[in-house]
Amino acid sequence: MTHRDPTYAPDRRLLTRSQAAANLAVNVRTLARLLAAGELPCVRIGRAVRIRADDLDEFIERRRSPTGRS
Repeated sequence: MTHRDPTYAPDRRLLTRSQAAANLAVNVRTLARLLAAGELPCVRIGRAVRIRADDLDEFIERRRSPTGRS
């Protein structure tokens, strides 16, 4: 992976919106709606928005179906 790859995160502690969206396989607009609705917490550093990798993992676990079905 390179720094131009949207999933590239050398530390993976804080992800950009593009990286988090790529990890969820959704559009950045969908991720923005999740953030705005408070369904996924974020960290604001000035004007930059970052998503903790642990928060993203917890978000995925909360939505995981016990049977694997949707």
